[in-house]
Amino acid sequence: MKRKYQEDQSYREKKLKKAFERYREDREFQANVRLAAYKKYHTDILYRERCKKKSITKYATDSEHKDNVKSNSVKMYAENEQHREFVRKESIKKYKSDEAYRMKVNSASIQRYKKNEIFRKKKLQAAAEKYRQDEIVRTKTKTSSKNRYFSSAKERLEKMENVYKQRNALKSKMKNEDEVVRVFKEKAMEGPAYSCCCCDRLLFENQVQKCEQEMYSKNIQAANVAEMCLQEKYSHSCSTSCPKNCSRSKLWICYTCHRKILRGDIPAESAFNQMCLDDIPTELKELNSLEKHLIAMHIPFMKVMALPHGGQQNIHGPVVCVPSNLKKVTQLPIKHGEAVLLTVKLKRS
Repeated sequence: MKRKYQEDQSYREKKLKKAFERYREDREFQANVRLAAYKKYHTDILYRERCKKKSITKYATDSEHKDNVKSNSVKMYAENEQHREFVRKESIKKYKSDEAYRMKVNSASIQRYKKNEIFRKKKLQAAAEKYRQDEIVRTKTKTSSKNRYFSSAKERLEKMENVYKQRNALKSKMKNEDEVVRVFKEKAMEGPAYSCCCCDRLLFENQVQKCEQEMYSKNIQAANVAEMCLQEKYSHSCSTSCPKNCSRSKLWICYTCHRKILRGDIPAESAFNQMCLDDIPTELKELNSLEKHLIAMHIPFMKVMALPHGGQQNIHGPVVCVPSNLKKVTQLPIKHGEAVLLTVKLKRS
């Protein structure tokens, strides 16, 4: 029977046709055939290689078969978690070991990045997010960028041209009044919540940068000044209300202090120059606003208005400071007519 199957083509075609019809109609026979083929594929090396070659040839020549394989693969990748992890691992493994495959993937990725705008935006957003959250990636990117800048004249010129273009674009944008207002509101949204570790001033986010002692280690004089001036007195400590990757959990320094320390000079505004405010005593901290007003050395008269953005207040018009006579306040009880307070009644016009 086996010899007849191998030698007689008409008999072989007849048997194959009959087997195909039974495979389509008989579910049990279909399952048995698949199981037997699965076992043979994993045990018989020659059969496995033959199947692979046959599949590759069919995929290359039969366009309909190729489309079906692609759609089934995409569907299985989207639905089957185990299959998805397996494909990812195999792809990473092949990318590391196969030079030709790596070049092919890189070339395809570059072409897709150039042509597909959605893919490009997605990649840029993912890279920006990774740069913000991953300290190692951020350090590597900065080091690589610096090395390219100092080693390549072409890279340096391109960087300078890009900076020039960005500044010109920003200038042209700032000519539009609405754009100026929008940028200001965006910058003033959080308010001055970043404390400089050198001068203790509260500033906006765009007025400070992250401070690290290593930045001043190249110059001995700058390192000595940084050791004297930098402090962690008002550094932000995260609480439960802070977001997961709180940007304010670092030490911050204003650009003015940073530039002066890099030159090896002590900033004039530095707290080291006795420009810091003393801590408020506990006795004064516990007083309410009226009690503070009564013991004040001077009573300021001013018009205070709330700004629309940033949670800040401003003073509108002149400020008049009237000295207080503390002897009258300390002699309690105060007689009628000797009080420092004035009764004011407001009327609507």
